[in-house]
Amino acid sequence: EEEEEEEDDDEEQEEQEQEEEEGEEVMEEEPTVCFYCEQRFTDAGQMLWHCGRAHPPFDWQRFRYRHRMDFYQCVRAYHHLRRCVCAHRCAHCAAEYPTALSLREHLASPSTRHHVLPPPPPHPLYADPTLLQPLSTPDPFLHSRALAEPHPELVVVFGASRGLGRAILCSLAARVRSSGRPCVTVAVGRKL
Repeated sequence: EEEEEEEDDDEEQEEQEQEEEEGEEVMEEEPTVCFYCEQRFTDAGQMLWHCGRAHPPFDWQRFRYRHRMDFYQCVRAYHHLRRCVCAHRCAHCAAEYPTALSLREHLASPSTRHHVLPPPPPHPLYADPTLLQPLSTPDPFLHSRALAEPHPELVVVFGASRGLGRAILCSLAARVRSSGRPCVTVAVGRKL
């Protein structure tokens, strides 16, 4: 009798483990939905790449680096953006639109293209505690590396120490620094 009970317990434990594994597989397969259209992606990186191509000038990582946003600021910006788009409201200027299409038209306009992202810190939205609560659960974007603390690599720019080469070196270094990434310039002189 004891052996039968042990076998039953073992079988129950195996069934529970299988259910848990199946549940984990479902979580991994949960799609990430684009901010602005209904397109679905297998991971957040693909979604961000799509947003950069289909909804320019959307660039989440550049936005984060440029404004030196921490994890909580990123979460608040993400939730603010999701809530605004769901309500057909511009995340930047708060203008409301009757449809998602009219919001996308607003975002595609040359004068308001920068509205694809929320305003940068220190905007009051970054102090709103309600923006730490997700709209839906599970939200795979919240578990992605897109919200992880940024660890930008150091960019080393080599160039000539004089003339046009020096100007190009300075220009390239300024562009790298404007993205919020650390940069070191190395000017190479001409010595024989």
